[in-house]
Amino acid sequence: RVFVTWGTMQTEVAHWFLALMQRLHSREDMKVIAGVFGNHEGYIPPGIQTATTTQSFHEELRAADILVTNGGFGTVKTALFYGLPVVCVRTRQDDKLEVCTRIVEARVGSAVAPNAPPHEVVDEIVSVLNDAAVHRAVGRVADQLRQYEYSDRGCRRLEGLFS
Repeated sequence: RVFVTWGTMQTEVAHWFLALMQRLHSREDMKVIAGVFGNHEGYIPPGIQTATTTQSFHEELRAADILVTNGGFGTVKTALFYGLPVVCVRTRQDDKLEVCTRIVEARVGSAVAPNAPPHEVVDEIVSVLNDAAVHRAVGRVADQLRQYEYSDRGCRRLEGLFS
């Protein structure tokens, strides 16, 4: 399960993410979930599941095997909390570049250029999914986040009260 999201302000790379989702969706061994907010009708390729609410976003992200993202800090932190490796698409935004750099330095995933051909990104996703060292690093980071992330504990408790 590949969770793909490109953030709320990344319209310049949306077409690239859509092409990537189509390429992933064409493979029988990968299920694609698009994490999108707002009006997505007409531009998410048919057959691709969407997570359009905060609750479905977290549920689907938690159930995924890997995150492909533009490098938004909140989404990356949440994915690592859930124990997911990350493939980050380097965009021109400074804060996103910093997050992508940290993903690579921490060895919890990899980074690709926003103009990389979709088939190369699919190969990178498969490589990260099959890299035991990445999974060990992700496990260490997830353990640390779970140990110190009190806000997430509180959110889980509140979610339990309302479900």
